[in-house]
Amino acid sequence: MASEVEVRREAPKIIQSLDKGLALLDFLAAEGRSVGLSELARKFGWDKSGVFRLLSTMVRRGYVEQDPQSGRYRLGLRVLELAGVLSRSLDIRVQAAPTLEALALNSRETSHLAVLRQGEVLIIDQQSSPEMIAANTFVGMREPAHCTALGKVLLAFLSEEKLDDLIEGKGLRRYTGRTIVRADDLKRHLAKVREDGYAFDNEEYDVGVRCLAAPVRNSDGKVVAAVGISGPASRLTFDQLERYAALVKAASEEVSGRLGYHRNA
Repeated sequence: MASEVEVRREAPKIIQSLDKGLALLDFLAAEGRSVGLSELARKFGWDKSGVFRLLSTMVRRGYVEQDPQSGRYRLGLRVLELAGVLSRSLDIRVQAAPTLEALALNSRETSHLAVLRQGEVLIIDQQSSPEMIAANTFVGMREPAHCTALGKVLLAFLSEEKLDDLIEGKGLRRYTGRTIVRADDLKRHLAKVREDGYAFDNEEYDVGVRCLAAPVRNSDGKVVAAVGISGPASRLTFDQLERYAALVKAASEEVSGRLGYHRNA
């Protein structure tokens, strides 16, 4: 109910202006109609000039729109865009879940689903290995992109401009003696990833841990995520690399198919 929308003044260590702006968004969403400045100020008991500044900021960012004739305010299209992003992200998780479970069972290693966020790998789903000794990850975990199999897959399909910007912004920090730390070397490596259709992390981030990953594509053919496995180097051995790579590639193709991607379409 609209009357239940409040600013939680009792919450500690909050940014009051942001809290007020979000309360205005909640109210506009609950009302489902255009609302005038005076009504909003009365509703919350705030100074009209302060409400106007909050609304003007959100109009500038696209979260609120102002009707040019009436001057009244309603939710902006930016809210719809964010809802679409969230929906697509959740859809990938739903579509990938059974594949991740099967991949973990078939490989006996921890399986992951990840996306690229702010230049880093973000794990959005995972299935633990059935083995006692395994690579430990969790949903929400972030990892560097340049030295992980998941990250290298996601980097490999960026435009050259975006890749250069990411390298400049994040750098190529060394984590182990095997980490790629030169931009030219990384770019050559990523070309091999595109050619092979999968990436391999040979103890480049964690000593004793190896990983493989392959791209997940949406219906437009765009790489939107990566599926991979991680495990002890003692099990992910070079003589088993082709078998693991085939499992990971099959899993990524299965998820891509569920998202509407068809290789020959």
